Amino acid sequence: MSLVLPRLGEVDLRLSLAGPGVQAHLSARDTDTMARLRGDAGRLTRRFEAAGLQLQQLQVTAKEAHA
Repeated sequence: MSLVLPRLGEVDLRLSLAGPGVQAHLSARDTDTMARLRGDAGRLTRRFEAAGLQLQQLQVTAKEAHA
């Protein structure tokens, strides 16, 4: 899923669910956005837990530019 967020810009999100476990992969072109996503990992983990899900893995990577 691709999102355009007011404070973060364009972010791609891929979630994989297995029972109560979640793996999240976020990618963005902007380095400040990637740093912010990484910095908010604890908050994201708590939000998943509040929804009854366990964040097992979180990856934040650079989004590749299309040629």
